[in-house]
Amino acid sequence: MSRRRPSQAAAVPYDLAPDTEERLTPLKSDIRLLGDTLGRALRQVEGAAFFALEEEVRTLAKEARARGGKALAERLRCLLEGLDSETAVRVARCFSVYLQLVNIAEQHHRVRRMRQYAVSAGARPQRGSLAELARMLSAGDVAPARLEELLEGLEVCITLTAHPTESLRTSLLHRHRQIGRLLDDRESRRLSSVERRDIEEQLLREVVLLWCTNDVRVEKPSVLDEVRRGLFYVETVLAEAIPDVEARLEAELRRVGPGLTLPPRALLRVGSWMGGDRDGHPLITNRITEVTALLHKDLALRLHIADAQGLFRSLSLSRSVAELPPEAQALEQRLLDRAGESAAKALEGKHLGETWRRVLWLMIARLQANLGEHRSRRVRGRGSAAERDAWPPRDGAGGPPVPAAPYTSAAELASDLERLRRGLVAGPGGELLVSGGLDRFIRRVHCFGFALASIDLRQHAQVHADVVGEVLELSPTPPAKTPWRQLSQGRQLARLRREITEPGRLTGDSSSGLSRRALQTLELLRLARRLKRDIDPHIVDAYVISGASSQVDVLNVLLLMKEAGLSHLPGRGRKPRRGDVSELDVVPLFETIEDLRASAGVCAGLFADPVYRRHLAARGLRQEVMLGYSDSNKDGGYLTSRWEIYKAQVRLAEVSREAGVSLRLFHGRGGTIGRGGGPANQSILAQPRGSVGGALRITEQGEVIGFKYGTRGMAVRNLETVLAATLEASLPPLRDELYPKLDTPWAKLLDALSERSRAAYRDLVHHAPDFAAFFADATPVGEVGLLNIGSRPARRSAGGSLDQLRAIPWQMAWVQSRMLVPGWYGLGTALGDFLDDAEGVDAELAAQLESEGAGGRQPRTAASRRKARLAALRGVHARWPFFRSIIDNAQMTLAKADERTARSYASLGSVDQQGDSLLERIWQEHRRTCQAIVEITDTTRLLDDNPVLRHSISRRNPYVDPLHVLSVRALRAQRSAPDATVSPLLGVTVNGIAAGMRNTG
Repeated sequence: MSRRRPSQAAAVPYDLAPDTEERLTPLKSDIRLLGDTLGRALRQVEGAAFFALEEEVRTLAKEARARGGKALAERLRCLLEGLDSETAVRVARCFSVYLQLVNIAEQHHRVRRMRQYAVSAGARPQRGSLAELARMLSAGDVAPARLEELLEGLEVCITLTAHPTESLRTSLLHRHRQIGRLLDDRESRRLSSVERRDIEEQLLREVVLLWCTNDVRVEKPSVLDEVRRGLFYVETVLAEAIPDVEARLEAELRRVGPGLTLPPRALLRVGSWMGGDRDGHPLITNRITEVTALLHKDLALRLHIADAQGLFRSLSLSRSVAELPPEAQALEQRLLDRAGESAAKALEGKHLGETWRRVLWLMIARLQANLGEHRSRRVRGRGSAAERDAWPPRDGAGGPPVPAAPYTSAAELASDLERLRRGLVAGPGGELLVSGGLDRFIRRVHCFGFALASIDLRQHAQVHADVVGEVLELSPTPPAKTPWRQLSQGRQLARLRREITEPGRLTGDSSSGLSRRALQTLELLRLARRLKRDIDPHIVDAYVISGASSQVDVLNVLLLMKEAGLSHLPGRGRKPRRGDVSELDVVPLFETIEDLRASAGVCAGLFADPVYRRHLAARGLRQEVMLGYSDSNKDGGYLTSRWEIYKAQVRLAEVSREAGVSLRLFHGRGGTIGRGGGPANQSILAQPRGSVGGALRITEQGEVIGFKYGTRGMAVRNLETVLAATLEASLPPLRDELYPKLDTPWAKLLDALSERSRAAYRDLVHHAPDFAAFFADATPVGEVGLLNIGSRPARRSAGGSLDQLRAIPWQMAWVQSRMLVPGWYGLGTALGDFLDDAEGVDAELAAQLESEGAGGRQPRTAASRRKARLAALRGVHARWPFFRSIIDNAQMTLAKADERTARSYASLGSVDQQGDSLLERIWQEHRRTCQAIVEITDTTRLLDDNPVLRHSISRRNPYVDPLHVLSVRALRAQRSAPDATVSPLLGVTVNGIAAGMRNTG
């Protein structure tokens, strides 16, 4: 919001300078430009007096950060506390909008860097890019056969979820994209001064629109609102970015080896939990899931029609100018036969001599028939107004339909497109004519099919247990003397195996006697079967079991699938039988520390189970397992959560390999470090070797979706890094010692550190008296649940216990209050205790590590032993990617934590003495953790080895500070009148702080 005129430096091409300050020059220029533009907008819309007030607040906040001390901070607080309510909201919006603009500039800068790496001759490839991977493969000793095998099984799925940490409305996201586009246009060196001024005026217009758009939702979003939001990203960004990334991979592979090609299928897929995730979400009904699936197919068909129309316009080849290959006529005849007589008659006399256009005309006619048939099943006149509104009219979806036979499947469409490709390659122009639009079309059909994105179904294991108990009561088998829920696990498994393989359904044609929840659960699975038949076989592929802890939890779902007609495994025996069918992957989600530790044993039991083995055979002997970062962190803290997930992966990979089962891990990551956040490529490369295997799923949640996939450039960069990291992590390691086994000294050290960390974390969160009251008082956790930022309830069920609180508001509340406890607490105790006296570490192991740190000698004095232990930790940090990711990600959360801000939130508390004690414990641990990390990284302050991130945090702090002051003011007022509606000021400050902190949930 500076009043200086924007610098012309933004127009200077970005240079890959080694000096950090020079690298940041274009970014700083963009931020200054956007700040100046916001200042102009404020003066124009709000007037000079308000602009002067905003500048006074900004200047005071910057001085308070730069000079420190309580006096300036108190002056800032008094100034903001003295504002009337309306002015306070407007001031808060100034800083919220500015931070949104900073985010846009940083996204634009990342794309600019990616482009500069691509065009700079002789420069090293950008870190994490496919070009860097290709260089590594070319220089390495990877057998071509091994690489071809890996490519054959390669599949990465990005799964979008609707967790309520993205507080920005879609209207604002449209504005953000326009501003980013204008920054991109301004990069051109060929712009005249007139054109540059015109772009700056367009920027001003967009910023005025941004300012005048309400950034707080008036109503809580519905589930379908969240579905449409997810589809917005798929339609506007991912549909363009995914073909780009696959094309880049193919081009890089050609540089590695001329014979390397991609398999004719999707390597990158999109999944979604929106509309299918029922766990603790009563608003997601079977009807909502059905409407979601219909929306998916509607958008998929419109994307394919648009691609076909684009090809129709471009492929104007005529037989009168150039001879076309025989394949052209054969494909036209094939399409005429399949489209039907009406379509053939409608085509008579059209596009004569232009065979390829006639082919595409028939494809469009068939796709339009698919769209018409699909929309005839829609909900017009049925269901709620929200459901009917889910079908907005779309102009230009394909023109007037022609009577034609629809495609039977996306696979048939893909087959026609492959024939078209072969025909074009055989004719004039060859590969040149297919390398653009047609190849992109084929990739999109492989990726999206008619499903667009596969919808995961998710429900808690306890729900399935209850429903199975009800279903078994309907069985004609005489009831056991012991009630079902009281049977041992062995007896339950034996009964489940018998019922799964018996012919016929337990419920028969009657549903009498079942509860409403049981009926809905069974109907959901029957709906999944209909959707797979009517929309696309991949519209629903997986059923995720939250809270899974045993084999029974998994076989319960298999029995319910049998009741719904999704599974047919009749007869006894272990070997697969002809006719065995199982139409869904059953995916256990292991979440708590205890469940993660048991996960390999559970899966080993499943793989040996004769009935489940037949299910696996019907699914191609592939098992997907989901690992929960959220609840494991909430249960055991940051370090223990990461380490237990790491060990679970090692053991799951071992039991899968021994059983001959292909394992695909599904990482339930969130935005914050406490929920598995951080750079995705670093996280993937830090996983234990053998756990990736070319197949990977990860969730993308909340504000992370907007940051990573808000623009095509950002999406390409993020998808590139994930795909490259998945390939690299699946190849043989360059050095085996970088990925230690669980019986090595490094792993044993992590065991000891994890136990110390977990004890410290649980001593605070689970055992400290009045901790729950402190958390409720010193953070906005209660108020976050009242805001209109998500459809899901903040708690799994009624009640005030922390166990019932979902991980999202848990994390978001800590971030808003600038404590960020889940992202680091306990780590300092573990590291500090090891460095100071090796407490909690086996004496023999400590001596071994000390000897390693001392270069083979055994240190004698306490000081020399500490020095040796520090050297050992530095060696582990330098050489083990997993431990390095633990330390580096913790640095980010520690750097974002702010004691003065946290104390201002804590001042709202009613448990004064105990609250002060808990707050002091938190900041003592913060200081100890910072000290240990600075020593291990051999730096003088946090993030010295990541100056770009350090600069970003320090740049944002003065603009977040006023928002915190106003947030505390709003919370105080809210709590004095708890029955009142949530104040607009609180909504604005939550949005602004989320924009400033970036990863909030």
